[in-house]
Amino acid sequence: DIQQSWLRDRIAPEVDRIARADDVAAALAYAAYDVINDSIDMIVNTDFGTGKLILIGGIQINLGAPHEDHFLPMRFEIKQSGKEPVDVFHRLCADDAPPRVMKSSPEAPTIGDCDAATSATDTDDDVGYASR
Repeated sequence: DIQQSWLRDRIAPEVDRIARADDVAAALAYAAYDVINDSIDMIVNTDFGTGKLILIGGIQINLGAPHEDHFLPMRFEIKQSGKEPVDVFHRLCADDAPPRVMKSSPEAPTIGDCDAATSATDTDDDVGYASR
């Protein structure tokens, strides 16, 4: 179908890297996520007023029975017209959360804990709600 062809065309440049990965299925899922995430960034806008746009994204992991499906969160971001986006992903982290790989490329940064994910500009004022 058209969507599958579109995705296949955009992943094609990564095929050799994906094929060499230790876990080909995981590498393919991350590559697909990157393509979709980049496409989302190209089409979203905040030209709708003073409100905030919340972007939540990740990888759906469908497992066969008897296992439950899972969702791997990869993005939690707040955008607002005239302001820099605020990445609040680290607020989802628990102390024992696994490292977060933000991109599937080998040079991608990995965030191993919530403290490392905290940005100097990410305050409660930036996201518009009070600390609890």
